[in-house]
Amino acid sequence: MANARARLRTKRIFNLMIIGADRRTRNAFIQSLLGENNMEEENGLPLLNFGKVKSGPYSVNLYGIPADPRFAKIWQAFAPKVEGMILLGGAGSEKDISNLNYAFSLLREDVKGPAILVNTDPVHYEIPLEENMPDVKTFTCFPSDRIRAAGILKDLLAELNCR
Repeated sequence: MANARARLRTKRIFNLMIIGADRRTRNAFIQSLLGENNMEEENGLPLLNFGKVKSGPYSVNLYGIPADPRFAKIWQAFAPKVEGMILLGGAGSEKDISNLNYAFSLLREDVKGPAILVNTDPVHYEIPLEENMPDVKTFTCFPSDRIRAAGILKDLLAELNCR
């Protein structure tokens, strides 16, 4: 009984990379996961690229990184430290989709954990994925939808915990 209680108190820490083309979308999604309303702003944009959220017995470090090939070295630097990734994109921009596909293909060998693609533009029902992304789960969620974002995180954590 004491061992069971100790296990419940023991928090597992996971590191997740959140790659998104649009800074506002990426920051709004991270803010939704954190459950925060008002963040400090600079030039009207929220300052939030990193965060820590608790979900049940888990503690999750979030690392928000731009989905631009210029940041490939940063993606690769974080890859050994993360267990999973969330790719954020809207179906409207071909360049953004191309960047997300490139980020995924570059990182997939290093990030063995789950990968989730979140369509942040629910008006468009599907983000076209390359054929080399068969193991990616897809969700649709406004970046500011806290309940849906929390559900996505719980799904990802359930998959991480099974590994």
